[in-house]
Amino acid sequence: VSINLDPLEFRRRALADRPRHLQVLNTLMEKLGNVSEIEPGQGIGYAIAESHATVVAHAVEVVTTVGKPVRVQRVVCVVDCGPIVHPDNVIAQMESSIVDGLSAALYGKVAIRGGEVQSGNFDDYRFMRLEHSPVIEVHLIASLQSRPGGVGEPGLPGVAPALCNASYAATR
Repeated sequence: VSINLDPLEFRRRALADRPRHLQVLNTLMEKLGNVSEIEPGQGIGYAIAESHATVVAHAVEVVTTVGKPVRVQRVVCVVDCGPIVHPDNVIAQMESSIVDGLSAALYGKVAIRGGEVQSGNFDDYRFMRLEHSPVIEVHLIASLQSRPGGVGEPGLPGVAPALCNASYAATR
């Protein structure tokens, strides 16, 4: 394997014998469009995860500026959750999972003082606000899977890894 292999191509080769995963990655590549002309300080990171009989891939695009936190510009998400019962619900679940994952990765912390957690409730926990939210695209694909999969939890696992990969790509 070449060290200079594109990260998305690496995943496609590694999952070539997994048709659902490959279809999700191929669709992600198609929906991303031309990403070959990335400017310095920009990066794209990828992740794919299978959870609750659903396969989800994320591409996270970021911009960095010296001395400032990473700014997430765009997230593209492709979902194969089997037969889709309610498309708008699937999209809403993925969008909220993406915002939750970005919030946890960018702001998440639990303060402990004297062995006691200082946060009392969710009002003490920082979530990403609309003004900082990226453009989010969710694409649902037809599946050969006969039963519906989950759409709540599966949208979360790939967000932080894709963000970390994008941050690395933007700063190397």
